[in-house]
Amino acid sequence: MSSASEPSNNGVIIIGGLAAAIAAGWVFWIVRQNQPEPDPSEQEPVAAVASAKAAPVPETAAQACARLWKEEKQTELLEALRRWLAASPAPVEEVKQWLLKLPDGPARDKVLIAILPDLPAKHRADLASAIHAPAPHRRRVTEALEAWAAEDGKAALAWAGQHATDPAFPVARTALLTAWAAASPRDAAQFVGALPDAAEQDRTTKAMLDRWLQTDALAAGAWVEMLPTERLRSNAVVTLVQTWVDFDEVSAADWVEQLPPSPLRDAGADVLARSLAATNLDDARSWADHISDPKRREACLRALEK
Repeated sequence: MSSASEPSNNGVIIIGGLAAAIAAGWVFWIVRQNQPEPDPSEQEPVAAVASAKAAPVPETAAQACARLWKEEKQTELLEALRRWLAASPAPVEEVKQWLLKLPDGPARDKVLIAILPDLPAKHRADLASAIHAPAPHRRRVTEALEAWAAEDGKAALAWAGQHATDPAFPVARTALLTAWAAASPRDAAQFVGALPDAAEQDRTTKAMLDRWLQTDALAAGAWVEMLPTERLRSNAVVTLVQTWVDFDEVSAADWVEQLPPSPLRDAGADVLARSLAATNLDDARSWADHISDPKRREACLRALEK
């Protein structure tokens, strides 16, 4: 009897086990359904921290420039410097000091010369003073400083005076003076008139006019009329008209014609007459007749007949 009932007991045990497993599964499912979903916002800081640890720290402008300098990538370095200068507010002093700390030599000179025009005019002198490039490159420096001279001619000329032994000094001084005269003609005229030596006044005026006539002869003529003394004005007219008539006789004659009767107009007419004598004697005599001072007129007519 006992052996016949054993299979039946085993079946009950199996069925009971299955029922218990099913019941446990239902309980687990019900518990999971009743649990709240995790709040995503509570997990975001963790993700953000992980992301921050993974992201590289961006270079500062100074670090980027230092890297490009070390890598000798001049074009990229200049682009980085210009981006640095374009920040708001512009860190001009910081950029300038960074540049001045570069090792002295031709590589630095090239960078300084190239970046000068990108700096505000009043900040250019410090960098220009640090450049030791040969004269041809110094002329590029002078061109970059002309905007500064237009803003503050006296300061620019004082800076140029510190480099009087530089072979490029005469060219630089003339360029700065001419830029100043174009922007503030009366101030520049007074400056030239105040030079201590008459010969220096004349040399300076001639150099300026020779340069200025290449770009704006009418402005140069108007400036001559502002020179503070009759002697300086008369000598300047001789330089002006002699040079001007060589490349634009009509404009030079028109300028002299519009001058009011004065020693200045007499000087211009005298120069025109003598300049035209070799090619058109009749026109030359006509201009000599424009001279209001009898002695100067007779002297000019006698010169034309020789």
